[in-house]
Amino acid sequence: MREIKQRDLRFRAWDREGNRWVYDGYLIEINGNGRISYAYGNSCGGDGYNGERFFIQQYTGLKDKNGWEVYEGDIVRNLLGESSVVSFGEGDLDGSFWGWIAGGGPLWPEAVEVIGNIYENPELVTGGVR
Repeated sequence: MREIKQRDLRFRAWDREGNRWVYDGYLIEINGNGRISYAYGNSCGGDGYNGERFFIQQYTGLKDKNGWEVYEGDIVRNLLGESSVVSFGEGDLDGSFWGWIAGGGPLWPEAVEVIGNIYENPELVTGGVR
């Protein structure tokens, strides 16, 4: 589990029931230990986040080569035409990099473009996306 710092508090949530994105501002509550407690607010119908209705994704703080914001769970395509899912974790062949990764290595925003996400475009994941 990664530590969430105040400067990183930018999220979106996929609402499975509403089949739509809900953005932060009134939807995320983070408890004292930096974990997301629940999503709430008018846009979420007042339901608590339980991992079944809302899937929360963090903004990477990066924009792709076209200026689109990159969130975890986005599917990006690199300059070679290869696609991968953005996540937070260990990358590089020797495992020395911890941070935002795509395809097993560091996310280079100037070299990728967002082509979809894992909720609205699941066919991109099964179509050879790493």
